[in-house]
Amino acid sequence: MSKYIHIIETKSSLVLWAKISADFLQTDEDLVIGNVYIPPENSLYKITDALNELEQELLKLSVNFKYIMLVGDFNSRTASDIDFSNIVNSKHDIVSDSDLCYDYSNTLQELNMLSIRKSKDISKNTYGNALLDICKNNNLFILNGRVNGDKEGIFTCREVLVLLIILFAHLNY
Repeated sequence: MSKYIHIIETKSSLVLWAKISADFLQTDEDLVIGNVYIPPENSLYKITDALNELEQELLKLSVNFKYIMLVGDFNSRTASDIDFSNIVNSKHDIVSDSDLCYDYSNTLQELNMLSIRKSKDISKNTYGNALLDICKNNNLFILNGRVNGDKEGIFTCREVLVLLIILFAHLNY
């Protein structure tokens, strides 16, 4: 097993990265998984700009890896808010058709995932808003409340919160 899984060293104390070999997964490219823990925004252990630091880590790794998944405790409450942006046909000629954003809603449906995810946690916090922005800006999708086994957005912590969040990057390279 050790020949297929390798730790990726970074400076971040928020995420531990591991690369799983494409040979082991029988995929076209390696999968990078980041195990995340972000201290709560109102705790003594709060890290200023924690989500920005996480986003910078993601951006650095996305240069070399097509498949990236983040799992863990983000302490980010997002309710059921949308985590991606679609461009609707526009009358403005600001960008050419080839520059338009990808139709993520259809992609999710093709993968048998709900385009609008569900969550029993109806609360939001500052970290949650920041996480949603990161998702929208980096083609990440929150899998909680969207995939088979959790299409209802079940609680992941003491039946009152959704804290364990799984994000999957859909990178177009």
